[in-house]
Amino acid sequence: MSWTAETPILSTSQLVIGYRIPGSTPLVLAPAMNLGLSAGEVVSLLGPNGSGKSTLIRTLAGLHSAISGIVEIQGQVVKSNQVLQTARALSLVLTDRIEVQHLTVRQLVAMGRYPYTGWLGRLTNSDKVRVEEAMGLVKMTLLADRYLHDLSDGEQQRALLAKALAQDTPVIILDEPTAHLDLPNRISLMKTLKNLARETGKAILFSSHDLDLAIHTADRLWLMKRGESIIDGRADQFLDGVVLNEVFTSGLDQGEKRLFNEYLGRLHSPQPE
Repeated sequence: MSWTAETPILSTSQLVIGYRIPGSTPLVLAPAMNLGLSAGEVVSLLGPNGSGKSTLIRTLAGLHSAISGIVEIQGQVVKSNQVLQTARALSLVLTDRIEVQHLTVRQLVAMGRYPYTGWLGRLTNSDKVRVEEAMGLVKMTLLADRYLHDLSDGEQQRALLAKALAQDTPVIILDEPTAHLDLPNRISLMKTLKNLARETGKAILFSSHDLDLAIHTADRLWLMKRGESIIDGRADQFLDGVVLNEVFTSGLDQGEKRLFNEYLGRLHSPQPE
């Protein structure tokens, strides 16, 4: 079966996310979501703090149980107790900086092959080729033998992305990948994600607080407002700022809303190439 916009690689059916609280009603962060990620597209997950972005990502990745509903990748239901199956279908890149000693970029990227290496964990020649290809795609080949603790934040993010690529899954999800990066590195990473989706046909989802970069990089946006269903649409549909204003300014005072609207006005400006 081919996976197109009509048959998304990742889909959710009546997915309700939140937290089960013993002895009381579950805390629902977002109800009844029917979402899809298609081959070769980049989708950005946006929303204010506390709206449930990280919970959604962890639920899609099988790290957090849904209150109800299902997540499917290529027709297979994602379950928290099927770690190996999920690791062959979805790669997850988290924000945390790597604080380990004496681990090189190549060794980190090679860890992406663990779903395929068997219990001995030995890399075949084919695995080694995948590792080198993954580093090449994110321009980390020249840093392959550098220790991770010697890398900048931007270089570490690229190393983690290379690990996800070596994992060779149809879906890649990144939680706040630009959180610790300066502006040039944020722009560079966003361009890399877009190019990777086009070149490899993978479906890429990333959460972000960078509205300007997200709206100019992503094909579609998923907008989260706590307690409400996700708003899903093409990125260019939100350029007028009406929906973004509704999602992000709830609870702000007039001065804060004015500053946010000034920020939205800059979204019409073209981004650096």
